[in-house]
Amino acid sequence: MQIGGNTLAERLPGEVHYYDSHDFPYTLFDGRRSDANGGWIATPTDLVKFIMRVDKFRQKPDILELATLDTMFSPPPASLGSAKGWTYAKGWAVDKDENYIHGGAFPGQQAILERSHDGFCWAVMVNTWANGDNFQSDLNQLMWHIRRAISYWPNSEI
Repeated sequence: MQIGGNTLAERLPGEVHYYDSHDFPYTLFDGRRSDANGGWIATPTDLVKFIMRVDKFRQKPDILELATLDTMFSPPPASLGSAKGWTYAKGWAVDKDENYIHGGAFPGQQAILERSHDGFCWAVMVNTWANGDNFQSDLNQLMWHIRRAISYWPNSEI
């Protein structure tokens, strides 16, 4: 994972082109100044490898102490809730079933990363931006639909 640039000339090797609904993908934010909130270049596999190390499951050892993870995934007492049952913890939306999700969007990209309560996780990225609609929510619902449709999961390591 690396911090991204701001121009086409600063694109990293293998980095995608970004397309947004206004057709000016590299001009609306400074990626280098957004390093803490989304200026990173990563693959979905990079994100899944990360979440597997902070998911409180035993498949891979976590890189943070359990008490730290409990704090990270616990919403504050006055948390802002949503109509869909999600509250916001420290960087993660969490629900009553202990599903954790983080999503984000900038002009030209959207991504979601989820760790489900039953031990699954996924990351989805697209190189477009559909601001103002339910695209990100719809994308996550699609992933849940796929998750529920698969009855056999091979035991493999990433």
